[in-house]
Amino acid sequence: MCWSETVAQATLVDMSEPVLPEPTESGPEPTDADRQVMIDRIQQALADDDLDFAEIDDRFSLVYGATTAAELEAAATGLPKMRQPPPPVAARHLAPQSNFSLFGTVQIGGWLAVEGDLDITTGFGAIVADLSSADLSSSEATVTARSVFGKIRIIVPDGARVQTQGFSVFGSSKEVVTVGLVGGPLVRVRIYTVFGDTAVYSLSAVPVGALRKLWASLRGHSI
Repeated sequence: MCWSETVAQATLVDMSEPVLPEPTESGPEPTDADRQVMIDRIQQALADDDLDFAEIDDRFSLVYGATTAAELEAAATGLPKMRQPPPPVAARHLAPQSNFSLFGTVQIGGWLAVEGDLDITTGFGAIVADLSSADLSSSEATVTARSVFGKIRIIVPDGARVQTQGFSVFGSSKEVVTVGLVGGPLVRVRIYTVFGDTAVYSLSAVPVGALRKLWASLRGHSI
């Protein structure tokens, strides 16, 4: 064997650098949003004492140096999964504090939040204020309703402490409320009308037929 062949063989045998495999397709590079999700996960683990502060720099380096999804996921090795956010809570509509109509009916009700006092005035129309499902965040509310010719209906939650005052010159007045509970919301009702009838009900005291018609009207339906 000649010297050149011997050197070539020795070179092949003594080669210390490993032969790397050809790169394979591993998906797109992580986006900035993907990296932010991982950063949030690491920070959450730190806040929950699931991660030592000394590991932060190394894990962040993995996040920003990742070129594949697998490399990005490696930054979360040993960490718990990201906690899921709580389900959204339906937001209540804020009840308008002042309402006026000369000829039309004013109707307020539904999934409401009541902050402060409500003032409702009509000339010829009726007034319907259903607070039975309302969130009375301040535990106190004053409802003032005025109508010359229209009837007035106010509905309060069961257990609310109700204070009523006002007058109806030519119409009738009715108040059917349940016993107020200690710690229940305080609802002050002020009703003033000349020719209209007035009624203040707790939810459970509303006549069934009237309640069905009321809720239908609040949703724009007719019965």
